[in-house]
Amino acid sequence: MKTKFVPLIFSYLECDGLARYLERQAEKGWHFKAFRLGMEFEKGEPRRVTYDVQTFLKNKETDTAPEPETEEFAAYCEAAGWEFADSTKRFLVFRKDRWNAQPIYTGEERLQCVFRSELRARAEHHLSMLLLFVCFLFNASLNPPMWLFNSVMQLLLIYTGLSAALGLIRVPALFFWRAAKKRELQKTGTITCPSRPIRRTAWLMFRLFPLFPLAWMVLGPQGGPVVWAGAVSVVLLGTAIAWFRPGRGENRLIQIAGGIGVVLIIFLTAAMVMMSAGPVKQDSLSGAPLLVRDLRKVTGEPESAEFTRQSSSLGSLTVVTEHYPEDGVQAGAELDLRLYRFSGSGAEDTIWQYETGRYRLAGAEDVSAAWGASEAWHNTVIDPYGGLAAHWYYLRYEGTTVVLHVSWELSAEQIAIVRAKLGV
Repeated sequence: MKTKFVPLIFSYLECDGLARYLERQAEKGWHFKAFRLGMEFEKGEPRRVTYDVQTFLKNKETDTAPEPETEEFAAYCEAAGWEFADSTKRFLVFRKDRWNAQPIYTGEERLQCVFRSELRARAEHHLSMLLLFVCFLFNASLNPPMWLFNSVMQLLLIYTGLSAALGLIRVPALFFWRAAKKRELQKTGTITCPSRPIRRTAWLMFRLFPLFPLAWMVLGPQGGPVVWAGAVSVVLLGTAIAWFRPGRGENRLIQIAGGIGVVLIIFLTAAMVMMSAGPVKQDSLSGAPLLVRDLRKVTGEPESAEFTRQSSSLGSLTVVTEHYPEDGVQAGAELDLRLYRFSGSGAEDTIWQYETGRYRLAGAEDVSAAWGASEAWHNTVIDPYGGLAAHWYYLRYEGTTVVLHVSWELSAEQIAIVRAKLGV
C-alpha cells in the first residue's frame, strides 16, 4: 500500500484548518492513517470524509501516542458518533461515524481547551528557550572566546534570546485571541479555529532557523567525526521515537537512555579518533602564523599539534599548539599560541581580562618595552612535579591580543621573529 508522510505544522489554534486539510487529502485519495513522522497518509479511493480535530488537556506536549486517558475520552466520543483516528501531543483526530453525530465539545469547552493547550505549548517552548539562553550566557561568561569568535554560537545565542523575548508577545496575545473568540461565541454559539498559513509559515521558518547554523557545524570545517557521530545519533534517536511512538513513560525512559547513549557514542568516537591518530604531518600546520621551527631548530614532526581559526563579526581567534618530546637528540619543545584580532569592538577588554585573570599575572614581569606593546607581561611557572619551567607571555597591542606559551624563555632575537610573524 502506497503511503506518504507530511510534517505536522499546525498549531492548536488551527484545529479546524487541520480538519479541512485532512478532508481535502481524503478527496484526493490520501486517507489519514496515524501521526507517525508527522502525519502518515495511505493511498486509497477518493471519498468525502468529515474530520473533527480537538485538543485534550490531559495529554502532554511530549506525548507521541494515545494514553489511557486519551482512549477513555475517545470511547466517550465514539459513543457520540465520532470514530477515533489517532492522537499526538494534545491533538485528537476523529472521523464522523454517523450522520447525527453530536458535537464533542460545547463552544465554551472547546474555547477553553484550545486556549489552554496553546498557552501551555507556548509557555513551555519560551520558558525552555529562556533556560537555554541563560545557560548559554553563563557558559559565555566562563569561556568568552568560544562565543565571541564563533558565528554559529552567536547565532544560537541570538536565536534563544529572541525566542525567549517573543514569549512576552506571543503569550499575552493569546488572551486577546480568547477575548475575540468569546465575542464570536456569544454571536454564533460556537467558535472556529481556521488555518492561518501566513503566521504559521513565518513561525515555522523561525523555528527552523537554528538548523542552518547546526548544519554548518556538521557540514562545515568543524564537522569532524565527533560532530558527525553526535548529530547522526541524535537524528536517529528522534526518528525512532517518531516512528515507534512509545508511551509517555517509555518515551521518558528512552529519552534518558538515548541521551546517555549519545554522550557515550560521542565519547567513544573521540577516543577512537585520538587512538587512531598517526604522527602529525607538517603540512597540516600550513598557514599557521607561528611554529616552533620558526624560533628554534627541531627535527622530525611534532608528536601532537593543532591549528584552528574561527571568526565572527567581532574578530578572529587563531590557535596553534605544538609539542616536540625530548628524544635524546633534541630537547623537548612546546608552543601554545592564542592570537586574537579584533574588529573595533568591545570584545578586546573582555578577552584581556579573561586571559590575564585568576592570578595569572601574579609575580609576572613587565616586558612592554621589549615587546613594543601597550601592555606585556612575562610569567614563569614551575611545574611542581617535573620541575620544568613554562613561560607565558601576555601581549596587548591595538586591535590584537597575543597569549604565547613556550617551554623556554624567548631571547630578543626570537621576540623580533614573533613580532614579525604575527605582524604586531
